[in-house]
Parts: sequence; structure tokens; C-alpha cells
Amino acid sequence: MDGIGVTASHKKIIFMIMLGVMFDVFEQNAVGLVGPMLREQWGISVAQIGFLNTLTFSAAALGRIGSGYIADRYGRRTMLSANLLLFTLGAIICALAPNYAVLAAGRFIVGIGLGGEISIAVTMLAELCSTRFRGTAVGMVSVGSGGLGNMLAPAFGLAVFAMFPGPDNWRWLFACLVVPAFFVVFYRRFIPETPRFLLSKGRVDEANRVLSILASGRLGKLAGEPTPYIKASTQDEAPRAKVRLSDVFKGRLGRRTIALGIAVSMTYGAQISVLTLMPTILMSQGYTISKSLLFTMVMQSGSLFGALAASYCGYHIPRK
Repeated sequence: MDGIGVTASHKKIIFMIMLGVMFDVFEQNAVGLVGPMLREQWGISVAQIGFLNTLTFSAAALGRIGSGYIADRYGRRTMLSANLLLFTLGAIICALAPNYAVLAAGRFIVGIGLGGEISIAVTMLAELCSTRFRGTAVGMVSVGSGGLGNMLAPAFGLAVFAMFPGPDNWRWLFACLVVPAFFVVFYRRFIPETPRFLLSKGRVDEANRVLSILASGRLGKLAGEPTPYIKASTQDEAPRAKVRLSDVFKGRLGRRTIALGIAVSMTYGAQISVLTLMPTILMSQGYTISKSLLFTMVMQSGSLFGALAASYCGYHIPRK
């Protein structure tokens, strides 16, 4: 990967994955956008709205673990598409939900797809990009999700509510989040499997084909024969160490896992609290839904600047 560098193929892959992840974040924040309307129409409490978010993000944790396990066996690209379809199914259930229980079930399905999608997207970019560009590529996913996604989610809600006014406008918001299902077509056609996964399965010829596609700068079918970047004999001689999930909780890796886990938990907790509950809190203070979402968008604009800064620093400064 380091010999290939950054080509047009990498940029196209990053762009497609960023779009998918951005809609992931729209879906992730959907409850916060429709919360005030659900309270008014169904008479549910703030605690019940908070439970929908708890359910979504608890399922996301399961989705991350499960998707990683399955992706190691069946491929990253397969799980990227599967997770998109999964949270799209959840969005359909939410849009048609006749009551709170069905809505909660839909949010649980959404959460599994969301968690898997973001983790697989980061893994794919890390395995498709060179060492120097890897931090920037992963940072761009943060720009698409934590940056643009969080900042534009309230604007997305305002646009949907303006186009579909009425008591059921919250259903239309969930319905519009079915759009990412169309990304699956492009993912399956243009985004290749990662060479690292193919090599782990002994599929050297396919890995060389993917590397050649990346080097050519053109996604899709490769014109001509692939360049033999990796020789089968070299791969056969390479030792394969067995890695278990429990290893990340032992020794030096264990300390890093705990420290990063605490940091991520605090970050997500603050972010989710602001974006998902703020519209409801502002409306309870007498603001209109439009002003509540607008103020929330202004608050979340910091996410974009933070993500851009992280992406820039990931390229120019050691990531640790």
C-alpha cells in the first residue's frame, strides 16, 4: 500500500463511504429531531425518548462487535453493504411504527446497523490506504460523520419537515433515511474488498487485482492483467499469529483499550446528550421546532471544525 500511495481510486472510495456514514449519523440523531413531535402526538415522556437513544446506542455497541467478527470471516465489503441494508430496514420500521414498542424495536435494528457500518468503514479505509495517508482517510470519515453529519442533521430535519408538513412529518423523516439503501449498489460495484482480508484468506491473486485497481486510479473492472505486488510464495512463508478478542484487554493493549474506552465513552455521552435531547429541551422552554433545530445545528458546528482539525493533524502529526 505504501508503494501505491494515494490515487483517484482512494479518493472515490473515501467519498462514497463518507456519504454512507453521513446518512448513518442522520439516522443516529433522528430520535432527537422527532422527539418533540413524538411527545406531542403520542404523549410520551422525555425519559422514554432518552430510552430510545439508549436502545439505539446499546445496539450499536453490539453491532460493532458482531460486524467485526463477521467481517473477519466473510469480508469487509459484505458487511458494509449488510449494515447499510440493516439500518435501512430499521428506518422503514420506524416510519411505519403504530406505537412506541414497534418504534423501539426499529431503533434497536437501526442501532445494530449503525454501529457496524461506522466500525467497518474505518477498518476498510485503514486497510485500503497507505501508512502515511491512513490517519487522514480515517479522519475524513470523522468529517463525514462527527463533522458534517452532526452539524447537518438538524438542517436535514428542517428540510424534511418543510417538505412534508403535518402531524406525520416525523414519519417522513424516517422514510427519507431509506435513501442509503441505494448506496449498496455503488458499494458492491465500485468498492473492492481489502487486500489485507484477501491475504488473510490466502487469496493472493485477488489481492493483487485490488492493489492494481487502486494503483490505476479507476474503480471497477481492471483493464489488463494485475501487477504481482505480492507473491504467493512470500505469503505462504509468512507466519500467521493467532489473535483473540481477549488480547486487547491484556497487558499494554489492555491499558490502551481502557484509556481509549473511557475517552470515547465521555465524548459520545456529551455528543449524544446535546444533539438528541437539546431540541426537546429547547421546545420545553418555549422555542419553536425550527428554532430548536437551528440552535442545535449551531452548537454542533463545532463537530465539523474538530473533525477537520483531527484529519489534518492525523496527516502531519504522529497520531499518538
